[in-house]
Amino acid sequence: MTVLFAHAAVADLAQAEAFYEGEEESQGKRFADEVGAVVELIARYPRAGTRVSGRARRWKTHRFPYGVFYRLTTDAITIVAILNLKRDPETWRQRLRELDL
Repeated sequence: MTVLFAHAAVADLAQAEAFYEGEEESQGKRFADEVGAVVELIARYPRAGTRVSGRARRWKTHRFPYGVFYRLTTDAITIVAILNLKRDPETWRQRLRELDL
């Protein structure tokens, strides 16, 4: 199945990667690698993510407090957001609404 990234999700990844790289050398790469592994799992098992709404699912990273939020359709998986789970959960909901416009 095709995996697509919303522009905002790409920005989320870049911002978080830069933050972690600033914290410790190579930490940003480890973060990006872990998100990549989660996206591979989503592509392989799209229905295994936790349903967080009628249209969205979430898969958590293991070493970082982040979730990869995505929408599954018959044709593709769209990564909507890659967010710190300790922050406002309304962000991914707003992103999903924006995709539906």
